[in-house]
Amino acid sequence: RKGDEVEVMRGEFKGKRGKIVRIDTKKYRVYIEGVKRKKTSGAEVLVPIHPSNLKIINLNLEDKERLKALERKGK
Repeated sequence: RKGDEVEVMRGEFKGKRGKIVRIDTKKYRVYIEGVKRKKTSGAEVLVPIHPSNLKIINLNLEDKERLKALERKGK
């Protein structure tokens, strides 16, 4: 979920931590701040990462509905 802090567990950016900036539900990819690649034009772009290669470090608990759901599940 946007705002959660995650750590990359696999691939080129293994060990990097950052907050989720954007989620692409069609391509099933997550974009994390600080995980960027330079294009040939010199511009920096966020690198899409599959969510199975991520570990959640901190949840974004600003959403009251999400808090209620977590309490219902007993976590």
